Amino acid sequence: MERLFRPKELDIEPSSPSAAEKWLHWLRTFENFISSVSHCEIDKKKLLENYVSSSVFQYISECTTFEESIKVLQNVYVKPKSEIFARHMITLCRQENGQTVDSFLLKLKSMAKDCDFKAVTAEEHRDIFVRDAFITGLASNSIRLRLLEKSTLTLQCAYEEARQLEYAHNHAMAYNIHSETPCGASADEESLSPMTKVEHEVSAATSKRCFFCGNSPHQRFRCPARDATCNLCGKRGHFQKVCKSTRQTLKSTTSAIVKADDDTSRTTTVGSSWASTPASGLTKSTISILVNGVPLKALVDTGSSESYISSSIAKRYKWKLETSRNRIYMASTHLSRTTHGHIFAKIKYKDEQYESVKLSLLDGLVSDVILGLDFISQHEKLMIPFEGKRSTLQVCTLKAARVEAPRLFANLAPNCHPIATKSRKYSMPDSKFIQTEIKRLLSDKIIEPSTSPWRAQIIVTTNERHKKRMVIDYSQTINRFTYLDAYPVPKVDELVQEISKYSMYSTFDLKSAYHQIPIRDDEKQYTAFEAGGKLYQFCRIPFGVTNGVAAFQRTINTIIEEAGLQDTFAYVDNVTICGLDSISHDQNLQRFLNAAKKYGITFNNDKSAIATNKVCLLGYEISQGQLRPDPERFQALRNLPPPQDMKSQKRVIGLLSYYSQWIPN
Repeated sequence: MERLFRPKELDIEPSSPSAAEKWLHWLRTFENFISSVSHCEIDKKKLLENYVSSSVFQYISECTTFEESIKVLQNVYVKPKSEIFARHMITLCRQENGQTVDSFLLKLKSMAKDCDFKAVTAEEHRDIFVRDAFITGLASNSIRLRLLEKSTLTLQCAYEEARQLEYAHNHAMAYNIHSETPCGASADEESLSPMTKVEHEVSAATSKRCFFCGNSPHQRFRCPARDATCNLCGKRGHFQKVCKSTRQTLKSTTSAIVKADDDTSRTTTVGSSWASTPASGLTKSTISILVNGVPLKALVDTGSSESYISSSIAKRYKWKLETSRNRIYMASTHLSRTTHGHIFAKIKYKDEQYESVKLSLLDGLVSDVILGLDFISQHEKLMIPFEGKRSTLQVCTLKAARVEAPRLFANLAPNCHPIATKSRKYSMPDSKFIQTEIKRLLSDKIIEPSTSPWRAQIIVTTNERHKKRMVIDYSQTINRFTYLDAYPVPKVDELVQEISKYSMYSTFDLKSAYHQIPIRDDEKQYTAFEAGGKLYQFCRIPFGVTNGVAAFQRTINTIIEEAGLQDTFAYVDNVTICGLDSISHDQNLQRFLNAAKKYGITFNNDKSAIATNKVCLLGYEISQGQLRPDPERFQALRNLPPPQDMKSQKRVIGLLSYYSQWIPN
């Protein structure tokens, strides 16, 4: 029987995140093994030593009893846990992408084991809640650190210890002030120049930081930079941001922050940097502007959600200051700052004028002004030339158009029922391609995780240019039960005949056209598909559903009608704007662009043409009222090889019949 209960060798790394769980499981198996051999006398300590690895044996080599050995291993693998921190972590836990409700609830129950929940009175429950909020809301991270050292802590004990630590910190700061102020150095602050004041402020702020890492004061053995290597001088023991080897005076500067307003729950994300002047990598995004007529340097920061100006500059020119006070937390460190109000300024950059721009006052900025997303978002695009060797990199997402979601599955068969098709295997290149496409679709919010009972499979196709495309095979799922939407698509021949009456043309190709049109929430479940072992569903019209073309054509036609567009023709994802002359064409084009902006339509600029008298459209070349076959397609017909069988001969006859109108005699 003991052979069945024999445990595996104990060889667990104490630093492993799952060390405690593995140890408790092994201990249980070892106890079961001992109970199975209890019929004979055994030396438990020797038995334990036989079932541990050499590295684990080092911990218990000096123990004299079995109980002492178990206690030592318990202390090695089971770390003391803070009830307060465990409750804080469980309140922060959120369901992850692709995580089911069952697994999320199981995770919460597992985390709750460390929270030491017990039956308490209403008053005790209130004190526990206030204690957790008290520790979470403390401004001093060092005080919070000391409180979290205790596994259990009452509200009264937390308050008394925090109060003592606060008094001790204030007294210690008084020692620093007296020791760092030389005799005769009490110059009148008003007599100092503005630059001297700034240097004094920076010096005072820097003295309150750790010399080695730049964070709040702490003991040396707790410093995160103790074993770090400086990227500037190569020496160990400090971070680059506090390195003294540079000749420049170190200032703590902020170009990006995480901001939490005192009166709102809004949170904005930005980054942080430390330098006396803008780093060389920031000079490309630093511009010269006029703020209320004063020439200043501004950093265009796409990572900052709001705009800021140096406090010293605003006070120097005595601009009208609006009262506000917001707490600022650095993104890359635990440092915090506070804004000193804000101003509304008039900004001029080249020929552009901006009225009443809100600029919050903040000390130690990397530039005179930080222009964040609240300023940048006034423009359609932001272009910053970096003069790199590679081609232009466009970072953008395909946003959903601001239109009413059409009905894709309004008419389903009475016997419609969910179908989950069998999973498919893919080659390694195709699997990597699918993974890349899924990440892109998720980032663009075109798809989302799904819990639908429907499940279609992916097909990876390749065109003549060997470019891969991910297609969802709905033929085995929802398309089997979808009745055709009879909404008509324009006839190509009639459409090009109508367009050929005009002399000026602009044609626009809609970028990933279907993926711009949202779909109804109650119809998303029908579009579910499998990818990488997970289930996803579309938030916008997917390619491959029965009524995708009809729904998209109806939406585009509705936009044209509601906007009152003239001489504008749409064929699915291609929109052509026409005019009898340049004046009427330009007027029609401007109306269309205004409508596109209103409805949030995105174009593929590489496939669009503006204000031309010749356009290739739907297999035709249209120019000045004349129709010709598209030269590219016609060239393929000229190079067509002779048919080798009956099937290829019928194909050739069909092509010749179509192009016969351009063949003389």
